Amino acid sequence: MEYIDVFDKQLQHQGVASRRDIHEQGLWHQTFHCWFTTMLNDEVYVLFQKRSPGKEDYPGLLDISAAGHLEAGESPKDGVREIEEELGLKLAFNELTSIGVLHVEAPLAGGRLDREHCHVYVKQLNPVERDNIRFDAEEVEGVEWISLQQCVDLFIDGNATSGRFVPHPHEYYEKVVEALVRLS
Repeated sequence: MEYIDVFDKQLQHQGVASRRDIHEQGLWHQTFHCWFTTMLNDEVYVLFQKRSPGKEDYPGLLDISAAGHLEAGESPKDGVREIEEELGLKLAFNELTSIGVLHVEAPLAGGRLDREHCHVYVKQLNPVERDNIRFDAEEVEGVEWISLQQCVDLFIDGNATSGRFVPHPHEYYEKVVEALVRLS
């Protein structure tokens, strides 16, 4: 069973709970999110993973490049394991650029509530890294590169939950896309 550190809304440690209890009770916890970009034909593209059809939450929808829960005792640095587990890329934490901690509350299926302190990072992949992506079929069905301009159109000017994407709060997508534009 997976155990996760519990926090309050101000990111003060409160104890430890099972992943199941975290979501059933709507407890605040930490997650690691990493967004990948790359240059294709002189344009910036953003990597979205398509969640495996076997996933409990949001199967088949497009989501963050690589993400996961930080287990009990882990820090954001430990989150890089998610990149290797989901996309097969072995990267060092110092290769990532932090865009901050976003505090997100979102409903899950079955009346559960996800309350996350999301440690969000960005990395621009070079062509070799991009070509070495190998996803774990249990986690990821595939990947899709979407131009940064399309992301601006969707998540800043349009509707972030267009049905193809995991319905993270609009403010989450907006802050991430604004940071990607700023760092491009």
